[in-house]
Amino acid sequence: MRTMVMAAVAAAAIVSPARADAVLDQIRAEARATPMTPFERTVRVEQGSRPPVVRVDRFNPAAPAGRQWTLVSVDGRAPTSDEVSEHARQVNAQPVPGFHRLPTLLQGPPTAIERQGPRTVYRWAALKKGAAPSGQGPDFSERLSAEATVLTGARPVLEQVRVFAAEGFGVMGVARINRFESLSRYTQGSRGHQLAGQNTEVDARIPFRASGATRTTATFRAL
Repeated sequence: MRTMVMAAVAAAAIVSPARADAVLDQIRAEARATPMTPFERTVRVEQGSRPPVVRVDRFNPAAPAGRQWTLVSVDGRAPTSDEVSEHARQVNAQPVPGFHRLPTLLQGPPTAIERQGPRTVYRWAALKKGAAPSGQGPDFSERLSAEATVLTGARPVLEQVRVFAAEGFGVMGVARINRFESLSRYTQGSRGHQLAGQNTEVDARIPFRASGATRTTATFRAL
C-alpha cells in the first residue's frame, strides 16, 4: 500500500505541458523584452594538467558590431595582441550570454514538467537546431537536452537552466563529445532576471587538438 501511495504522489507531481505553459510563457515573454545590457565577466578555464587561466572581459551592446567585447585582463595582467585577437575570434562567433537568450535556447513545448514543492522543473529531451551553437565547428544543439527550474509564485523566478548531453555522441565522424554539461544560474536584480554565473564541463576527443575535460567557471557583474 505504501508503494502505491508513493507512486500516486509521484504521478501527481507530473503535469501536462498544456496546464503549465502559462508560467513558462511568462518567463519567455520577460526574456524577449529584456535588452542586452553592459556587463563584466570573469572566466576561469581549467584544462587537464595545465595551470588554470583567468580572463576578465566586458560587453557593451552600444559599441559597433565586432567591437562590443573588450578583453580586460589575463591572469591579472594586460592581454597581449595575440590574446586580444583570439578572444575576439571566439566571442564574436558565439551568442552573447544572458537572460535574453532563453526563448532561443528553450524553444517549443517542454517534453515533461515536474512539480517539486514550490518549484517547477521543465524538461526538453532535445533542443532545436541552432538553439545552443558552440561557435566553433558544427552545431550539435539537437544532441543536447535541457532542464529549467522555476520558483513559482505571483511572479515566477527562473533559478537555473541546465543544458547537457544525455549520452556521448560523435561529431562529423572524426570527433567525439564524451560529456557536455552547462549550468546557468540567474538572480533577480533591478533590471529583472540577470545571468549570475555559468559552470560548463566538456570532455571531448578532437583530432590534432588537445583532448580531455575542460571546466569553465564564469561569473557576471552588471555595469
